[in-house]
Amino acid sequence: TKALASGSTVIVNFDTSVFDTDSAVTTGAGWKFTVPASHDGYYLVCCNILLESSAAWNAAEYIKIELYVDGALNTVMGSTYAQAAGTYVLSVNGATFIYLTAAQYIDVRATQNSGSSINIDADGNYSHIAIARLF
Repeated sequence: TKALASGSTVIVNFDTSVFDTDSAVTTGAGWKFTVPASHDGYYLVCCNILLESSAAWNAAEYIKIELYVDGALNTVMGSTYAQAAGTYVLSVNGATFIYLTAAQYIDVRATQNSGSSINIDADGNYSHIAIARLF
C-alpha cells in the first residue's frame, strides 16, 4: 500500500515481480523497469491502479497515471474524473506502446486531487502492471 497525498505525484510501487526472467524490475519506493542489454525494441506497457478506500470527491477531481522514461514524463496513460460530488472508489488504467533502448528505465506515477490522502490498493489483482517486449 502506498499513500497518495492529494496534489502530489508519486512513483507507484507495484511491490512484487511475478514474472521477471531478466531481473529488470526494481521494487520499492523507486520502482522501475530497466531495459536489459540487447533488448532494445517496442514495448507494450499496461497498468491499473485502484484506490484503496473511498474519498469525498468533488466534480472534476481526478486520479491519473503517467509513464516516465529516464525520469522525464513521456505520456499520460489514463485518467478518471469524478462526474459529480460524492464518495467513490476510483480506479484508472491505461496502455501505451513505446520504443526503449538498453539501460533506459520506465516508471509509472500517480496523482490525485481529492483533497485528502488515499492509499493505492496493494492487491495485485487490482493494482498491477504488465510490460511486454513486442519486437
